[in-house]
Amino acid sequence: MTSFVWLFAIGFGVWLVTAGKHYREQYTQYVDGFRLGSTRMVELTLVASDQQGLGCASDTVVEGLHCSHHADSREAGPLTPVDPQLLQPYYTTSKELLLGAGLWLTPAMKPPLPGGRFTVVCNYHVVGVTKAVAIRFAPTSAFGQVGGLVPMGTLSDCVFP
Repeated sequence: MTSFVWLFAIGFGVWLVTAGKHYREQYTQYVDGFRLGSTRMVELTLVASDQQGLGCASDTVVEGLHCSHHADSREAGPLTPVDPQLLQPYYTTSKELLLGAGLWLTPAMKPPLPGGRFTVVCNYHVVGVTKAVAIRFAPTSAFGQVGGLVPMGTLSDCVFP
């Protein structure tokens, strides 16, 4: 009888470990609907001044993608918004925050841009996530810490809807 109890306990323990591992692999890669390694169409809301005004501060670097400032708000170096590795914060039309690079390099984003607020639809390839990031939406504003995980990735094939 004790052999059966021990066998059951060992089997149950192995099941817990493998089931938990499978769950973590399947679901922890999701960040508010964004899955690591996936490409998803997003609709971003912008104004023309966002090219110069958006910024993030973090020491997280994924596949060469990085913010314009370190976590302590020091500049990360001489960077421009047209740097293909420079992350900037964007909100989707459904109010999802993401960090994206490459938006201003797409042909649709060449001047002249629409006046006022406009939207653009892009492919967003998720390459990582960070929970240690601060963002700002004007170059003279202070960085505000973001709570929770934020996806990081590249934006491509942008068009005006």
